[in-house]
Amino acid sequence: MPKFDSSNLNLLIVMVNYFSAELVENLLAHLIQQTLPISTKVTIICADNSQSSEQHKALRKIKSRLGAKEHANRQLNIQLLLNPTNLGYGCAINKSVKNQYFDYICCINPDVMLQEHALNELISHAIKNPIQGIWGGLTVDQQLNPDFRHAWQQPTLLNTFSWATGLKRLSNHPSLHDNYKHLAKETHPYPVDNVSGCFMLISANAWESTNGFDADFFLYSEEIDLCKRAKDLGFQPTVVPSSKLHHSPHSQEVSTQRLSLLYASKLLYAHKHHGLFYNVVYRSTLFLGSIIRAIITLMQARLGIAGAWAKLAITSLFYRSTINSNKGAAQ
Repeated sequence: MPKFDSSNLNLLIVMVNYFSAELVENLLAHLIQQTLPISTKVTIICADNSQSSEQHKALRKIKSRLGAKEHANRQLNIQLLLNPTNLGYGCAINKSVKNQYFDYICCINPDVMLQEHALNELISHAIKNPIQGIWGGLTVDQQLNPDFRHAWQQPTLLNTFSWATGLKRLSNHPSLHDNYKHLAKETHPYPVDNVSGCFMLISANAWESTNGFDADFFLYSEEIDLCKRAKDLGFQPTVVPSSKLHHSPHSQEVSTQRLSLLYASKLLYAHKHHGLFYNVVYRSTLFLGSIIRAIITLMQARLGIAGAWAKLAITSLFYRSTINSNKGAAQ
């Protein structure tokens, strides 16, 4: 395992922009104020997937303003990666990381705000527990109560059936849920299946061992796939509750595009990591859940969403993998 001097740390922070330059500016200003050892060398890369000249212009101005300031004697380097096409989340991260030297990489979403010392808490724990390899903080609401979006259990046939039928609304049993609500009062770091990609710290060893994100996952489930492969290699994704963050919630209205991307990635994950029997049952369960939701939203006269659920039901039965040869780090 690579060794490094924790008093002279190289931290790489990567975020992906998609028409969110204002959020990027807020996050960058916020990150610069995070408490870290003075000797920490910080490189922040913003990878842009928006393909927008206006976004590019805004990002350049942001870099010029923030990159020119003094930052408590900290070595700080802000870089932009303006992608000519929308590479997707994982591939954009991979491309940003390529040829960079770091001890840790922190992937963070532009709509995340860290509490004071959150990043330092995560790094401090990581330095003491290098074998874990992947760490995440605790997402909280405005009252600092956990909102349970910081970590996920591995998808199973049972928790998928629980989602499909609404069974999880009737029981708090952990096996019926995909989150970790049963650990809501935990204050010490605890192991999880998957850390949320909204704020994820990864050691250089874990990154190199897994070869980064699988670029076949355009959006969603890429962190679940990464954590699964990391666990298979002996790492243990871990939540550090003292590292708290706010993550802007999605709109309560289901987006048809988000629905399509979300479940396409779920189907890809099932295809990649499980055999024929699992996939047959999983797709049948997804079909059931989609049909139920299509009927409910149709009765509510939400025709667009009902159509999206109906389309997903058909897709779940006739899904064909889009796995290609572009694995791991972007070329």
